[in-house]
Amino acid sequence: MAFTVGDWMTFLQGADTLIGLPLLVAGAALMVAGWRLWKVCVVLSFGLIGAGLGQRLAGSADGSSYYALVAGVVLGVLSYFPARQSVAVLGGLIGTALAMYVLADAGLNGAPLWLVGAAVFLCCTAMAYTNRKTVVVAVTAVLGAALLMSGISVLIMMSPSMYAQLSSIAAASSLVGAFFLLVPAVVSYFVQAGEMRRLDVEI
Repeated sequence: MAFTVGDWMTFLQGADTLIGLPLLVAGAALMVAGWRLWKVCVVLSFGLIGAGLGQRLAGSADGSSYYALVAGVVLGVLSYFPARQSVAVLGGLIGTALAMYVLADAGLNGAPLWLVGAAVFLCCTAMAYTNRKTVVVAVTAVLGAALLMSGISVLIMMSPSMYAQLSSIAAASSLVGAFFLLVPAVVSYFVQAGEMRRLDVEI
């Protein structure tokens, strides 16, 4: 994950300023009405997971980017048709990734870590299946917030002094970066959840 985030930040630093506006628009659209495109967002999420796995398995081998692209496309396409089940699996993967990150940081490793991870995956997948709307809203909110903040970052880079100041603040504490992402994501979650409840939407 860190490699993917680092690559994305490198891309943003070298990107043209004009790309900031499409990122802002796409992010805002997902934050407000991402649930209407929930299948696309699920496919995109699995595509990113597949690309990350492909990149990790390929390592530094020649054509690693090609393997990542192929793995992302294949996993994304496979997730489209069983959409409701894919939402549950996505929720399980997210919950498992978070749990394993915390447990590994606490010192658990090896076979016990993977056994606990498998149990967490089963539990989180079952919970996600019965709470599909929550998973969809959470995923689209985070994706939208990430795109929105990426667009803002590109625009901030137009001012080197402002960018340097914000970078120093973010470097001082990892919580600052999480705060910048979580605040718009939480706002988006409640906006989308409220609209889905009002329209009585089922997924």
